[in-house]
Amino acid sequence: MRADRVTRVRPSALTGVALPGALPYPMAWVLLDTYTSPFPGGPPQSDQLVYRYERVNIFAAVPHNGWNWYLIGPNRWIHQRRVGIVKHAPRPAGSGEHWIAIDLYEQVVTAYEGDRMVFAALISTGTSNYPTSQGLFAIERRYAFDDMTSGRATHLGYYYIEDVPWTMYFDRYSALHGVFWHNGFGFPQSHGCVNLALTDAEWLFNWTAATNPQAPVLVWHSG
Repeated sequence: MRADRVTRVRPSALTGVALPGALPYPMAWVLLDTYTSPFPGGPPQSDQLVYRYERVNIFAAVPHNGWNWYLIGPNRWIHQRRVGIVKHAPRPAGSGEHWIAIDLYEQVVTAYEGDRMVFAALISTGTSNYPTSQGLFAIERRYAFDDMTSGRATHLGYYYIEDVPWTMYFDRYSALHGVFWHNGFGFPQSHGCVNLALTDAEWLFNWTAATNPQAPVLVWHSG
């Protein structure tokens, strides 16, 4: 292959978080480098920068011009669209003890033991052209590595990727899987699958293998 047709890619260093117990405050990831404001809707503070993928607590929420602003520290407010919040999903009836929830609005995946959240991570789900379907599913097939393709090489949206890691199909051709080719977590990016950072995909793959290989997968929209 010609060298000018190849690009070196560095996988994302993003990692989710294992949760030992109930959170005293809601938790969120910052999605973009952001200067916080001293009050909701206020001007950016040049000395108050929070970085992309930084984890923060949400201490208060105030609506302003149709959006929420969140307090993440003393006099440090951030716009709702700049964070992905970990929200507790409604437990599906008959889900058993071990299940997964995918929040399309916040772009966050959470794992549960009963009603207790044990893991959370940022994700990328399907775009408006290739949406991730809402509903209750279950893991159907799982592969440590799988080749993925869609359509024909002459068609718009075609792709072929070898050795996609930690793949768990839950809705026919939609799967939770690791991603090494982009670092856009927190925003829709995929053709309908649920993209995770490599360490997060491996964690979920191993957790379900040890607890429930056909774990229920709830895809919901908290917004």
